[in-house]
Amino acid sequence: MNPEAARSARQNGLALVAVLWMVAALSIVVVGMSQGVRGETRRTSLSRQGIVQGALGTAAVNLVIQEMLSSAEPVTRLTYKNVTYQGTEIAVEILPVNGLIDINNASEALLTKLISVQGGMALERARNLAQATIDIRSVKDSTGQSRGFESVEDWLKVPGIDYTLYARMKNLVSADLFGVGSGRVNALAAPPAVLAVLTGGNTGQALRIASDRDAGRTGIDTTMLNASEIDNASTRRYRISARVPVSTDTQLWTTQTIDLTAIKRDGMPWRILHAERRYEVTRPERSS
Repeated sequence: MNPEAARSARQNGLALVAVLWMVAALSIVVVGMSQGVRGETRRTSLSRQGIVQGALGTAAVNLVIQEMLSSAEPVTRLTYKNVTYQGTEIAVEILPVNGLIDINNASEALLTKLISVQGGMALERARNLAQATIDIRSVKDSTGQSRGFESVEDWLKVPGIDYTLYARMKNLVSADLFGVGSGRVNALAAPPAVLAVLTGGNTGQALRIASDRDAGRTGIDTTMLNASEIDNASTRRYRISARVPVSTDTQLWTTQTIDLTAIKRDGMPWRILHAERRYEVTRPERSS
């Protein structure tokens, strides 16, 4: 092959390689864009699904509230209802807030029991943290009134209540009875974990009370509980939670804490104290 022909062949070869590299690069770009579009489409779909499920949960909560307002009898027990809305069956839990432990008014003894039983702290350490809680909530404001805790999260202001300890106890407590609570617990409204605290860690007794309560029995024996820590009075404040199925192992919880006392200044029939949404994944039990 003469030099001119060889040089032409080399140039043609380099051009072919360049074209192949360009094709490969474009292929990578196209694949990346395709994956990005698919990912964005999936995120948009999940976002839309979350909005729809949240709306279903809110609708179920509102239907239950309307039913409660139309009833002559207040809900005084932890109560469960099934609501069907737009073809979806939604489980709703109605929890009178005085079924939780009131960190703004609970006694030192009850707080000690909570921190010891649910928090897993040694008794003396639990007693110190209970007293520290009372000290913090009793700080006076400029008017001479106790500041209290505005939210459950404010409990983290107490020295020694770190997030790990707080996370163990946060679902058992409330700060929504400040100024109106007695500091005692409505045992018939209390979840099993709160009942376990009231029994000093006797889960068998706690489950028996919860089982009798959930079966609708009257005259439930609560004599094993400390009488100074329980009070079955009614309240107008409730934590209402709707559980919307997302998949076979995932639910979306929509929760509103409300006050059913009508607001005269604006005519609203109830007031939302706070609201939240969270996903919960149910892990299947392992076979032995």
